[in-house]
Amino acid sequence: MQFAGVYVYAQPGVNVTTSHELWEITAPTDRSVTILRASVFPGTDATPTDELLEIQIGIVSSSGGGSAQTPRALHPNYGAVGATVTGNSGTVSTLTAGHYFDDGFHVQNGSLYLPVPDERVTVAGSDVVGAIIPTAPGATTSLGWLVVFGVS
Repeated sequence: MQFAGVYVYAQPGVNVTTSHELWEITAPTDRSVTILRASVFPGTDATPTDELLEIQIGIVSSSGGGSAQTPRALHPNYGAVGATVTGNSGTVSTLTAGHYFDDGFHVQNGSLYLPVPDERVTVAGSDVVGAIIPTAPGATTSLGWLVVFGVS
């Protein structure tokens, strides 16, 4: 698939104490967004607990909010992203579609979503893809995350 641009949003160590929305991407109305890679990694002093990462796709019925993010283009010729990206919210979005990817992981090992091309999550025209930790960690822990996505 050819992309008009490829972008990355990365968030270094954040103390997570409740269920947490890591990131949420809303596709432009006239384009689609494809998730190429997503990861969660330990921040400083990560508490050794097992947690569940869910990547969900669908149309937001209740946005988690979070702060607006400016993804970085992976090439200077890509221009503005066109998609809306929010991240780092203690309020988790509700999506009307089910889960695309669930991964249980140990915090100190992290989690990596790196699908083959035919298994990539793609959302179109104002649909949303996001990654959440659905329940509070057993103890406060420090996490970071990254998502790489293409806009076509």
